[in-house]
Amino acid sequence: LNIAKAALPLTPRFVLQCCVEAKISEKCLGACSVIPEVDGDCSAFAEDLLRCADDGRDHRECCIRSRVPTDCLSMCSGGKVTNSALCSVFAPRAVACMMRGHERAPSPPVQLRYEYISPESVKVSFAFVVNHKHFLALLRALSLCSDNKWSAKDE
Repeated sequence: LNIAKAALPLTPRFVLQCCVEAKISEKCLGACSVIPEVDGDCSAFAEDLLRCADDGRDHRECCIRSRVPTDCLSMCSGGKVTNSALCSVFAPRAVACMMRGHERAPSPPVQLRYEYISPESVKVSFAFVVNHKHFLALLRALSLCSDNKWSAKDE
């Protein structure tokens, strides 16, 4: 059984702290805030901005809407770009997409447990932290069917 190592969730506080520690200039720190905004050229800090905001998810759809050039879209999913001179100018837009994406992401599961059933089967259970009193979490148990496709069963 392989269990992926959980990463800390990306939050504006962690991003801002990372940007401050990376010594990103005051005029470019706005890219690291809750409502990312930059006045001026922050291309010198592009690599640090992207490293601080990268959450391991794919934000290319948002970057396309934000008019990030096609050659630079890989930076919106944690990848490297071939034309850093062109793409560094668009780093704040990519960071803004990463921040917006985190706002919409569900909280990570907690109380993750698994129970060995057989060599081909394991029962996984977990809970979600509800961040807002008006939201309800629906817990689902995932089971691997005999045809190797995941199915979800409400519990």
